[in-house]
Amino acid sequence: MSIRRDRRLSDNYFLDVLGPTRRLSWMALALATVVASACGTSRSAANAEKCTGPVQSFYVSSAAMAPTIKIGQHVIVDHGAYRTASPQRGDIVVFTSPPLAVVPGVEYIIKRIIGLPGEGISSSQTGQLSINGQPTSQPWLSQAARQDPGPPIVSQTIPAGKYYVLGDNRGDSQDSRYF
Repeated sequence: MSIRRDRRLSDNYFLDVLGPTRRLSWMALALATVVASACGTSRSAANAEKCTGPVQSFYVSSAAMAPTIKIGQHVIVDHGAYRTASPQRGDIVVFTSPPLAVVPGVEYIIKRIIGLPGEGISSSQTGQLSINGQPTSQPWLSQAARQDPGPPIVSQTIPAGKYYVLGDNRGDSQDSRYF
């Protein structure tokens, strides 16, 4: 995926928000079909190139966001999505793979924002997500993801300016629980 390298992940588990260029707007999800970006070609996580257009197409090569976004689909990233609004729980974001990512060779990652700055977050062994001690609905999860929630989230407070991200396919996702 082709995104400026002016943002970094810092501190384990949290995504820094330093600008709008690595965000996937909700409209992109509706357009998750094979389309070309303003750059004229699509990008994969393995081979990224620079793109200066307002939108960009990315090829999905992982099942981490299934069934919402499937392997082989393309998504459109709106580079200006957060110029006028803040990221919200449920938003899908694209960002540079952190240094501690478990999958070598992957340059960019696509995940869903689950926790917001300043919130307390945790989950049970059964996958029940809690925000500030209150059970939280996750309508985007499939039945399969509910049956295989992966490892629980250790209770923690998300620092200011950071976000907690998870894949929709919790049992097969390298996300804030790992990096």
